[in-house]
Amino acid sequence: MHKEDHSHKALNEVLYGEFEKLAAAREEMDQRLIDYVDDLSENDADEQIDFTLLSGAKGSMNRRMILMHMFNHNTYHRGFVVETFCQVPAALPLIDLPIFMRGAGGMRNMPPHLVAAE
Repeated sequence: MHKEDHSHKALNEVLYGEFEKLAAAREEMDQRLIDYVDDLSENDADEQIDFTLLSGAKGSMNRRMILMHMFNHNTYHRGFVVETFCQVPAALPLIDLPIFMRGAGGMRNMPPHLVAAE
């Protein structure tokens, strides 16, 4: 979205070997996205951006659609995580947005569908 090439070579790159470093990088990226959107003008949001996928395929979308794709794709992966947890007898992670945004202290009584199967 900054009209710069990225350095990624594959979808399965491991950028951070330790969870703490991943969590810190994610927090930093979240703040960068918030700041970016806060400063984005209507004209800039509608500007077409050319890009190249990892496969080499070329594409073009406006920044508004790129942002929508980023957040929509994130929900796809969150759903995949939940589906994976449903296949094993484990408690589902707290990723439902109203629960997640309240934090761990926001849930006194877990809904039945979030309690680990026995």
